[in-house]
Amino acid sequence: RQLVLNVLNYLQNYPVPLITNTFKELLTTLFSNYTPYYTDASQTGNERTGLAVVGPHNTVRYRLPGGASVFTGELTAILLALKMSQSDESSKTLIISDSLSSLLCIANTSKNKNVIAQEIQELLEKRNHTATQTALLWVPSHSGIPGNERADAAAKDATVNPDIELLKQLEMDLRRTTYRELLRQWQECWSQLNHKLSRIKPTIQRPIYHNFRRQEEVSLSRLRMGHTLLTHAHLFSKEPPPLCPQCAVDLTVGHIMLECPTYAAPRRSFGVANNLQEA
Repeated sequence: RQLVLNVLNYLQNYPVPLITNTFKELLTTLFSNYTPYYTDASQTGNERTGLAVVGPHNTVRYRLPGGASVFTGELTAILLALKMSQSDESSKTLIISDSLSSLLCIANTSKNKNVIAQEIQELLEKRNHTATQTALLWVPSHSGIPGNERADAAAKDATVNPDIELLKQLEMDLRRTTYRELLRQWQECWSQLNHKLSRIKPTIQRPIYHNFRRQEEVSLSRLRMGHTLLTHAHLFSKEPPPLCPQCAVDLTVGHIMLECPTYAAPRRSFGVANNLQEA
């Protein structure tokens, strides 16, 4: 009784013309007594995700709800292949996938938070206590391997075929979809605002600070908002807003950074851009 869980990279660095022959050699030597199942997933531009399993007797196709990732599709296809192989009379199963990230996720047995990978691991562990052996084999995609090509075509068909059965949405994909929709609505509201910060920072993405100290981050954030002691101290003293002594216009961060001739030389010296977003 042995569980065989292999993420095999034999083909990773091979030229494409040699991959098919090398794969055939693997099937006739290392996996000569294994029943192969080819799995794949595909996603269209409108985020429809389809998956497929090509077994020895039939091909199954499913579609995932909108917002599901290709990664979820790849793992789901592997899980379906395992379940399909349970009815197979062969005691040795070979699951072939072109998703190395999925296979590595399955191989990671320590604190795996992906629910599909967990279910696959549990199923593999159960097989460890039977006479069934299971191997997972990675192959490069679009390399002329017939079974992989059929799985790829079937997965693509599942994304557009309205008759394909729709699987239930996973909680992690639902969270992902909800998060993206909230970000979209937030960005839409932000884009409609007309204040200093939105003109400097048109997107809601967090600013990137590279190895800045906390005080430097605070200073940079205040500059981006246009709130500095030089330009806003009058709010504390209840005096009129300050004017630029040379230009006689309101003294603002934008005026200092882009317009005032007093600071033209320092701007050139430091290569300050001519717009607030880049400056």
